[in-house]
Amino acid sequence: MTRILLHEPAFRRIEARLDADARGAEFLRLEAGGTVRLADREIPRAEALPEAGWMSPEMFGAPAFRDWVALLLGAPELKWVQSAAAGFDNPVFKQMVAKGARLTTNTAQSVSIAEYVLWGVLDHLQRGRLHLATPSARQSRPRRGRAGCRPPARCPRRTGGDRRAAARSTRPSRARS
Repeated sequence: MTRILLHEPAFRRIEARLDADARGAEFLRLEAGGTVRLADREIPRAEALPEAGWMSPEMFGAPAFRDWVALLLGAPELKWVQSAAAGFDNPVFKQMVAKGARLTTNTAQSVSIAEYVLWGVLDHLQRGRLHLATPSARQSRPRRGRAGCRPPARCPRRTGGDRRAAARSTRPSRARS
């Protein structure tokens, strides 16, 4: 039987779905304190000998991550590791691959990562930080004249056909008190 090492909370989350699909596997459950359980009994870490490791997203930053890595790197027959990460730029994963294990990654988040990267590129090209820094300033100033016409006093106003009024509105105005 193939022994698969996974984090206890992840096992509890998926165990109802494992019965029918995982008849040829034994699940080594790694608890938060580093205890390894096979079925419902505790086993010594030296006897765990996983052939595969399944990493769930909550393991990043969890104390059990170090124990999970140590058990997998110490396993003489490690064949496969499923990572919750998008890649394997972490040196730990490179060590597992160098040991001969096949590493597979989770691609579920690839669409949202691509959208985030595209947003970042567009934000940079369109100077998004500049726009974000001044929206309240732009909203608090009253708009005068037509868009792009400066100074406001020289902007022609629509007066319904009164050409003299339109001509007067294009003359520079004096400051009013």
